[in-house]
Amino acid sequence: MERVAKRGLWTAALMVVSVSLVACSDDVAGPLGGDAATVKEVAGSPLKAVTLTADAAKRIDLKLSSVTEAAALSKTEAPASGPDTTVPISGTEVPSSVPVTTIAGGTEIPYSAVLYDPNGHTFAYTKVGELTFVRKAIAIATIKGDVASLTDGPPVGTEVVTVGATELYGVEIGVGDE
Repeated sequence: MERVAKRGLWTAALMVVSVSLVACSDDVAGPLGGDAATVKEVAGSPLKAVTLTADAAKRIDLKLSSVTEAAALSKTEAPASGPDTTVPISGTEVPSSVPVTTIAGGTEIPYSAVLYDPNGHTFAYTKVGELTFVRKAIAIATIKGDVASLTDGPPVGTEVVTVGATELYGVEIGVGDE
């Protein structure tokens, strides 16, 4: 769990740095520049909707993927074979291959859609209209390779941003505004 928390902090730090670097460009009107995006309050919510122009979406190479149903109810990896099948951790030994369970009824998204806020909370940007996106909190059960299995988040079929999400976050929170 501590490893996941540290990974989350590093990811949050990298996200802040990348958003900051985008803000250091010649565009003084924000990371996307000029009137490339509009931000509006979402009624009854502290969240904001970010709407991009077609040019802005192209500029950040916006890419989307759909939330899918978890591939299997449960799956266990076989332990590695050979003499080195355990890994010492703080004086104890654990199998080098740890069982992975996908939560029944869970969903999956590409890990590239996962973002961390400065407090370590996870979220993804969901498509709510033509080139309009809103942040949605997610709860991650497991991360395996480039797939995040969720216990809570957007429903199956919802489109999430996999490329361009950090720019959306920068626009939403006002990075680069004067």
